Amino acid sequence: DGGEYYQDALRWSRGEFPPPFWPPGLSLYLAGWFQLMGSGSSSSTAGILVWQLALGISWHFAARKQLSPQIAIWGQWLIAIYPTLIHHAVVPLSQLPVAVLLFVSWWAYLEVKDQSQNVIGWLCLMGLCLFLAVMIRPASLIMVPVFGWLVYRGLAPSKRSWLLLPSLILFIGIGSWQGILWQQTDRWIWFNEGNSMNVWIGNNPWTPDYQTWWLGSHDEGENPTYQGFYEQRAAIRSLPSEQQSSAYVRAASQHIWQHPGQFLLRTTSRIRTFLVID
Repeated sequence: DGGEYYQDALRWSRGEFPPPFWPPGLSLYLAGWFQLMGSGSSSSTAGILVWQLALGISWHFAARKQLSPQIAIWGQWLIAIYPTLIHHAVVPLSQLPVAVLLFVSWWAYLEVKDQSQNVIGWLCLMGLCLFLAVMIRPASLIMVPVFGWLVYRGLAPSKRSWLLLPSLILFIGIGSWQGILWQQTDRWIWFNEGNSMNVWIGNNPWTPDYQTWWLGSHDEGENPTYQGFYEQRAAIRSLPSEQQSSAYVRAASQHIWQHPGQFLLRTTSRIRTFLVID
């Protein structure tokens, strides 16, 4: 994935519109970084290391305010030495930037809840961070109603209408990107085409229950265990491009509906692979 984000960033830098397979946020950020610092693998690594530093800082302020200074410091040490986070800090992947943006959103929520002097500013910052998180990793959209509910409870009844501010930022930002996609492709795409395929890769009869991402990054074409996976993928890819995303979603949804227990197991496994540094 990191290599694909890097190539998309180079396309943006050249003024080209990349194929809308990956979410645009990270590659757009890298394209801007390349304009300032130059392109290349070392520059790409430096651009992601910035997010590792930002994660430690955002965690510190949020944890210090909500928990304690000691927990904030121990968390910073963990961020600095945890192997999975070190890996994400040197490869252009979306996890670290999204983590930073969600921590800053949480920090903004704490300021809103405490009725700081600039509540409107903090709400606007939250809306911007959530929009950027969705642009980098569209699954972050699930956090929007969570933060909306928290802010609604945290604001005084007379100020709850201020919740429209971050909502407006999200609506304008997401709507603008969807309009650009429509203009460039002449068809409806929800953020990017890769989302539907990734959902299917993680939820089909051949997906490993533990390493659910395996078939998305390894070639098992010669392994008879996974022949059905490649046959179904070939069948979907044979469809017109505008029908493929919906076909991936239908296949994944059907499997989830038929095997809800396996879906829960795989979801838990995705958390476990991070915690065991796999």
